[in-house]
Amino acid sequence: MSAREQKRLNQRNTNEKLDELLDLSKEANRKIDRIGERVNDIDHRLSSLETQVGKVTTKAFVAGGLGGAMVAVGIELIKAKFGG
Repeated sequence: MSAREQKRLNQRNTNEKLDELLDLSKEANRKIDRIGERVNDIDHRLSSLETQVGKVTTKAFVAGGLGGAMVAVGIELIKAKFGG
């Protein structure tokens, strides 16, 4: 094999390896993009859940306060009825 043929063979092998590396980097880039999209989706869903939890917390606080007030009024009515 002549030096010229050897050089062409080496160049071809190098190009094949570079093409393979390029393909692998493109695949990795696509996977990273998909992961980024999933993270954004999860972040959006988490934000929505935080909003819902805030609303439920407010409702629970109000319901607890009203329930406590009703119990206190009930106890006072019982005391008043039985002379307490």
